[in-house]
Amino acid sequence: MSEPGAGLAPAWDPSRRAQFLVDTLGNKVLANLLGVAESQPSRWRRSEEVPSAKVAPLLVDLDHVVGRLLLVWDKSVIGDWLLGRNAFLGGARPIDVLAMKGAAQVMEAIEAESAGAYA
Repeated sequence: MSEPGAGLAPAWDPSRRAQFLVDTLGNKVLANLLGVAESQPSRWRRSEEVPSAKVAPLLVDLDHVVGRLLLVWDKSVIGDWLLGRNAFLGGARPIDVLAMKGAAQVMEAIEAESAGAYA
């Protein structure tokens, strides 16, 4: 007898989020950004497993941030932006701020850059 809900995707749908991020960033870049093995995003996309409790919040926040970045820049620069030093974040990399503090400060940096502000 299986557990209730076994085999069902969580309500936050990691397969959809992983698919969007892989389509936008590429599997290798996504794995690097999340600090997971390169095979992990593929397994999430196929619903073979779900991200760990440590990685899941970062995946959700990254999905949100990347969606916002696509309104400002071409997808070809998003991975570099997330890994580059950012003046609006005190020289920190957006991906590090995202992992440590969540999306709020990163979203503010995106807004400042898209508005043409200077740090």
